[in-house]
Amino acid sequence: MKTSIISRISLGAMSTVLAVAGAAPAFAQTQDKPTELGGVTVTDTAIDDQEAETSYKVSRSIGATRTDTALVDVPQSVTVVPVKQIADQAANSIGDAIRYVPGVFSSQGEGNRETLSFRGNSTTGDFFVDGVRDDIQTYRDLYNIDRLEVFKGPNAMIFGRGGVGGLINRVTKVADSRQHIAGRLEAGSFDHYRGQIDIGAPASEVLSLRLTGVYQNSGSYRDGVDYERWGLNPTATLALGPDTTVSVGYEHFEDNRVADRGVSSYLGQPLRTRRGQFFGDPGNSPTWTDTDAGTLFIEHRFSETVSIRNRTRYAEYDKFYRNVFAGAVNTTT
Repeated sequence: MKTSIISRISLGAMSTVLAVAGAAPAFAQTQDKPTELGGVTVTDTAIDDQEAETSYKVSRSIGATRTDTALVDVPQSVTVVPVKQIADQAANSIGDAIRYVPGVFSSQGEGNRETLSFRGNSTTGDFFVDGVRDDIQTYRDLYNIDRLEVFKGPNAMIFGRGGVGGLINRVTKVADSRQHIAGRLEAGSFDHYRGQIDIGAPASEVLSLRLTGVYQNSGSYRDGVDYERWGLNPTATLALGPDTTVSVGYEHFEDNRVADRGVSSYLGQPLRTRRGQFFGDPGNSPTWTDTDAGTLFIEHRFSETVSIRNRTRYAEYDKFYRNVFAGAVNTTT
């Protein structure tokens, strides 16, 4: 009986398959002719102009090629750190902001300047602001920064002379006909206090204004080390017609601190000492920088595909530093 049942099931299955196979041509013949769809031309982009303020993703850059180009089309390794990520990290310096950028890390810089290493190449001069060289040896704040652009690899074609490892470009905040009301207050250990503001709004149909500012006063876990900094950066933008824009800005920034060169080493390792020990003389190791910089930016759009831009920057820096630090280790003691 089991054999008979199996035979019947097999025969039934074969009949079903033959019936479907025989019906397939007839089914295909009853279908209508496929509809042909028309072409679609994309003339705009889905990139958000304010994406640096709302997400960690930035899709395009002007600094990379001096044109408004999507990063996917830039033939270079570019990492952008947007202002949202900077705020979420509470990063106050370039060294803090590039902590999660692959291939780049921050060195000590003798306690009086920023030093970055791009793919193993150390540099203190490959710093730019809005695409213009800014290689003074000091510490830069991020209170007026919209994003950081990190370019890895040689950049002589666009940025001129420089190190082979890469460079970093700060893109500043400017008046942009939108309303901005933001601020941040910080307080922490070792007498750390910091406040910053970002206020902007359109004053009329053709004029918009913006002001960013910061004040910080902090101590350190190291004995005798402290620093104070403050800065203001007002900007104004004029819309001279639908195709012409003029932006002007001025920044005054001061940084005063004690140069801390870290812990001395012996036999290839840091000395075992208490955490707050200062090697040298903090009272005779001051470093300060005063910055005054003015910027003029003009852009005219001839068409949707052709435009001309010019940025003029004049900056004056006053810098002083003196280090009293430990020399060789006295092995006799």
